[in-house]
Amino acid sequence: MNVRLLLIAPVLFFFFQFLMLWRRLLIASALVSVFGIAASAEEFDCHQQITIPACSHIDKMIGVQCNGDTIHGAARQHNMVQYAFDLSCGSSFKLSVLYASAEAGQYSVYVNNEGLDGTKHPSPSTGGTTSSDQIGGPSLQVELVAGRNTLRFDNTLGWFYVALPSISMIRLQTAEAQPEEYIKPFQECTSGICAGNYARVDNGGDNKFFCKPRCRNDADCVNPSYPGLRCFPHKRWTNAPPPSTVCNNKPSFVYQPKCSDNTLCAIRN
Repeated sequence: MNVRLLLIAPVLFFFFQFLMLWRRLLIASALVSVFGIAASAEEFDCHQQITIPACSHIDKMIGVQCNGDTIHGAARQHNMVQYAFDLSCGSSFKLSVLYASAEAGQYSVYVNNEGLDGTKHPSPSTGGTTSSDQIGGPSLQVELVAGRNTLRFDNTLGWFYVALPSISMIRLQTAEAQPEEYIKPFQECTSGICAGNYARVDNGGDNKFFCKPRCRNDADCVNPSYPGLRCFPHKRWTNAPPPSTVCNNKPSFVYQPKCSDNTLCAIRN
């Protein structure tokens, strides 16, 4: 009898130690989940245009992965991502996303978990799934409240699943911030000077230049009328680092006029 107890005691000891460790891990996981959601619940000023990077403020997700600043869905399985955030006031908003998709599709949008089927939202094909294929998608009118709100994108469409598009940014705009003002893709150059936050750009080295808007990222270049605009490097003709980035349909060059002997003159920008 004593021999059996001696053999069983170590097993029981390690078993109970395992149970205690498992319990602690479950408690820690719950605390991380709760505090992670609370930390991401940033309050936004509803009087300003609101932009939410797609891999931030995530409350929960299924079948979706974050890669850098972009979420990616998977075909033939359930895709769902829900965002949680706070607003300083309630209002009617225009919801749109910056996304890329090789195929046309649609997905359901749920606002504060209302409705059984959500609102079907189209996602026309952009020709690919890379960042250079991104466009600003169609807008959808949504009603949000003061305090906590949730937005859920779900690919459940009857009996089949179509992958969620690759989304990098969510934009919410109130009625008072409308009409939407998108960047102008270029300005006329007057007296060789670009007005405002525009740079002198030579697209192809043909000594013809345009004034293109400077940018920090692709979100600064959103314009539904010009879906091909991206935030590209504005290169020097040498190997020096680019002095800035501009909204364009391809990488461009600092304008560098040619002198009478057809050599490149001093850089002017």
